[in-house]
Amino acid sequence: DSVHREEGYQNLEYDSHLEILTAKNSSCLGADDATGMYIMFKMIEAEVPGCYVFHRGEEVGCLGSQWITKNAPDFLEAFDIAVAFDRKGFNEIITHQSTGKCASDGCATAMSEEFKKHGLDGMEPSPEGIYTDTAHYNHIIPECFNLAVGYLSQHTSVESQDMKFLSK
Repeated sequence: DSVHREEGYQNLEYDSHLEILTAKNSSCLGADDATGMYIMFKMIEAEVPGCYVFHRGEEVGCLGSQWITKNAPDFLEAFDIAVAFDRKGFNEIITHQSTGKCASDGCATAMSEEFKKHGLDGMEPSPEGIYTDTAHYNHIIPECFNLAVGYLSQHTSVESQDMKFLSK
């Protein structure tokens, strides 16, 4: 799921000093949503327990999550927490999206404390979310989050991914 305006391979540029990845001569890098997929693939590879759902069409209206909500709500009822890895920046644990409050402050604070234990200071609860797939689950799953993953200027020709942050 991407907002690329041109097909084909992207030419990437990596600044090893700053540890920043950008697209070179392209409409966008595609870090939004590719970074979230990368994180989930790494979690699967590390055998982190969980149910991993890869949605289609997030960038054109969250089509995949809307389909699951409409056609398989019983699947979603088995979960207490849903986490999307689809937020710009470096410090937000999103608790509100366009659909309203989607996660409790208590759970978000506990998540923030876990991040700190693992060396990722600064991840804090934020009501500043806009819209991603978990927004469609908040009437079924009690705790629906979206986490910052270190990309900036999404959907633009200057989109970038902070690889140091991503590795944390």
